[in-house]
Amino acid sequence: MANLGSKLKAYRNSKKLTLEQLAQALNSKYSNAKISKGRLSRWENDKEEPKLSSLKLLADYFDVSLDNLIGLNEEIVSNTTPEYLLKDKSPSNKDGISWQDIDLPYIGEVPDELKRYFHAISKVYVNYHPEIIQSKKIKDETKISKYIGLQIKKLRKSLDMDQQTFADKIGTLRINVSRYENGLRNVNSEIIFKIAKEFNIDINYFFPKI
Repeated sequence: MANLGSKLKAYRNSKKLTLEQLAQALNSKYSNAKISKGRLSRWENDKEEPKLSSLKLLADYFDVSLDNLIGLNEEIVSNTTPEYLLKDKSPSNKDGISWQDIDLPYIGEVPDELKRYFHAISKVYVNYHPEIIQSKKIKDETKISKYIGLQIKKLRKSLDMDQQTFADKIGTLRINVSRYENGLRNVNSEIIFKIAKEFNIDINYFFPKI
């Protein structure tokens, strides 16, 4: 979030408040604030980013728009921003977010201002929930694992082998072969290389074409 720390400090200084005084003022005005001096310091020094709820309180307290506080009128691009939000650095990218992406029944292009707003808010959310970025990787790995399992099953059947015989050939248990074939267990590189060597199979056989 571009320059958020320096902006918060500038707004605080404009009111001639110390960190402790600002924390007290926020907690006094907003019952759900629960903002400490230490947290404010971390925010100002860009060591931690405020949650959206805290940003709203800060914007209200300093009587500024949330857009201005988080630098929405500036170019905000982060490597942690999901690709489906903006596919390049230009908020006006026509291949970026659509109304359908945010489940709204409108037609036409999403305004650039709304794209930037969604972009900035999403960046805050992603910083606090990095698992949503990792989930795509996990799903991709699961798909690959299932593909490899199907290829193993296809190979075994082409060799007219049952699972026990196949397992004996590659030095593992029959239950493992069953799990590999049904995508219930990841196939490690050692097993893949054993199968390739034992049955003289090109290693690329196990992976989908790119």
